[in-house]
Amino acid sequence: HARFLEALEKFGPKEVRAISQYVGSRTTTQVRTHAQKFYLKLQKEEKLAAERAARAAQGQDVDAEGAARGAKRRRSRSSRMQMPEDLSSIPRRDSSRPKPV
Repeated sequence: HARFLEALEKFGPKEVRAISQYVGSRTTTQVRTHAQKFYLKLQKEEKLAAERAARAAQGQDVDAEGAARGAKRRRSRSSRMQMPEDLSSIPRRDSSRPKPV
């Protein structure tokens, strides 16, 4: 996953072939699938963080355990990554092209 993140920063989300070659152990399809799941996870984390912030701003009880855990954790590289505006910008295999044998 670390090599995937390095390649993502280096090449950007659209260059799945370059990311695949950089990682070395995954096909372009596997990279594309992993990227989609990765960005969906980021989206979910951002939504949860926004909900927690909204509850805290309203003075509601924020899950004490979750807040403490969040305060102790160092922000991972994945949480600092910029998510593409549209997940459809991640290229897909051309369906008109025949599948390799």
